[in-house]
Amino acid sequence: MRKFMLALIFLPFAVNAYQRVPVLDGYEVNANISADGLNRVAVQDDKIVSVKGNTGEFSLDKDDALGQIYIKPEIKDKPIHVYVSTEKGNTYALNLTSSEISPESIVLIPEQKVEQTWERTASYEDSLKEVVKAMHNQAFDGYSVDKAKIRLPKVRDVHVTHLQSYLGSKLSGEILEVSNTSSEDTLLNEAEFYFEDIRAVAIVDKVLPAKSKTRVYLVRG
Repeated sequence: MRKFMLALIFLPFAVNAYQRVPVLDGYEVNANISADGLNRVAVQDDKIVSVKGNTGEFSLDKDDALGQIYIKPEIKDKPIHVYVSTEKGNTYALNLTSSEISPESIVLIPEQKVEQTWERTASYEDSLKEVVKAMHNQAFDGYSVDKAKIRLPKVRDVHVTHLQSYLGSKLSGEILEVSNTSSEDTLLNEAEFYFEDIRAVAIVDKVLPAKSKTRVYLVRG
């Protein structure tokens, strides 16, 4: 059975200690919190009803009327892992990293997995091709994240940067930028970009001249 795996859906947007964090039931996301103050956590259009985490790692103050919580780390320099359950029946896994910053206000933004028409009707192999095509043409109508936290392949003589991620109902994709940092041309091989959950790899320029860049599309399933 093919497993659906997603490397982290996370795009924090912080202005004046205010973060909007997209969340999806079943996937852990990251957020920054103050090590010394109370940090507010709320869910857009929903209410938090329970919080589960390791005893002794944090103190918690619940506002049942508004359905939000205030959390403060008890152990500095140690990430806090909590599960937040909501009134609408969703559970969000949070990885909260503390530092010497002002108290944060974090609003979790529930997202829905988007199912493309071809994901329902096409064969698995054709769906892989459609994901690559959609990324190359920048015509992916599904969920997108600019700064997802994903596992990057280590390829000789090149520097790999993540540009963007896409999440569908069954498949997800990543766009990578590959820079040839050497003084000679290099040959890119699809096998260098495969690891456990990668189902397809497409390289725009397999022969990469010195000091030049190309794109690589990865599909996870």
